[in-house]
Amino acid sequence: MKVVYTADNPMQAYAVKNFLEAEGIPAVVVGEGMFPLRGTGASFSADSLPQVCVTNDEDAPRALELLRQHHAPVEDPTPHAASEGVRWIDLFLVCLAAAALLAAVWFLLSLWLGLERW
Repeated sequence: MKVVYTADNPMQAYAVKNFLEAEGIPAVVVGEGMFPLRGTGASFSADSLPQVCVTNDEDAPRALELLRQHHAPVEDPTPHAASEGVRWIDLFLVCLAAAALLAAVWFLLSLWLGLERW
């Protein structure tokens, strides 16, 4: 089996698989089981994205050409750009920590200044 396409989500992967099979190229989707875990705060590499593989290695050049003709980004040896950088959960946790720190500082200042209510 040879990977010919890395999708952003399982629906996209199955659309590409169905396209290739309609063209007479047997294909399978691998890695879709890891997709629901993305965004849970755990770190995952680009390998956890769903990938479309052709079952016969000799079909890979034809599959790649068909995907190029239909403007689909084909498998690239570089890591997937969507998996790099800051995730939304990271930003949320930073904002939550900043809010907790601000509340703690406000509380300590109110105690130090002798304020009854904050």
